[in-house]
Amino acid sequence: MNQRTKKIITRVWSIFTYNKFTPWIPVAVWMSVIFIASSITLTEGVSPFTYADKIVHFLEFGILGFFLYFALYASNPDSSYKLRIFISTFFTGLYGLSDEIHQLFVPTREFSIYDLLADIAGALFFSYVAYICQKNIFALFANRRHNR
Repeated sequence: MNQRTKKIITRVWSIFTYNKFTPWIPVAVWMSVIFIASSITLTEGVSPFTYADKIVHFLEFGILGFFLYFALYASNPDSSYKLRIFISTFFTGLYGLSDEIHQLFVPTREFSIYDLLADIAGALFFSYVAYICQKNIFALFANRRHNR
């Protein structure tokens, strides 16, 4: 990559790690988006194809796992990447469980163990993607190699 791209990525990373709270802003915002989306009453015929809701859960909670992994990395870059993947997957899964329980109280929504499994699978997959990004991109441009 060229120098301009390196400067942009380095600048974004420095803003993201400005203090101990800024890495957690995307996590909090995305959790709010998930909560608001799961509070909406659905009408019949919303899914365009079979298992569309599972794909949405996979992506929705995968993004949360991705953000959570980077917040953990920014908070403690010396921690093991395996620990960060585990923690981000575990807490995203807990949030998925609370989301499924919350949906019990929303008309036309229900608790689904398959949705919860899609949440956990998305969190695990995207946490690993975040590790790959951290290892191959941020480690190069921010001169941080914390891939234990």
